[in-house]
Amino acid sequence: KVGIENVAFNAEVSLFPNPTQSVAHLQLKLDNARALSISVTDVNGRTVFTKPNMLYSAAKHTIDIPMHNLPQGNYLYRIDDADGKLMASGKLQKF
Repeated sequence: KVGIENVAFNAEVSLFPNPTQSVAHLQLKLDNARALSISVTDVNGRTVFTKPNMLYSAAKHTIDIPMHNLPQGNYLYRIDDADGKLMASGKLQKF
């Protein structure tokens, strides 16, 4: 689990497996419906995965992040609200 930086977000965020070789699963458990976008960048800031603004219901959601075509290394994921405000972020490792 990662720390939630905005208490008003009211969500649980977990990422597994981490490190991964093929697919990472970002799990969100939301108390309220919310429009969110999810992105993963490499250490040079290049976006390697994006899931643009989508409305998520108040429920548990699992977003699959394909990593099999990416080089070994460290990546950062972030979850933003519809206004581009950071809701949560963390590290993801490909081995």
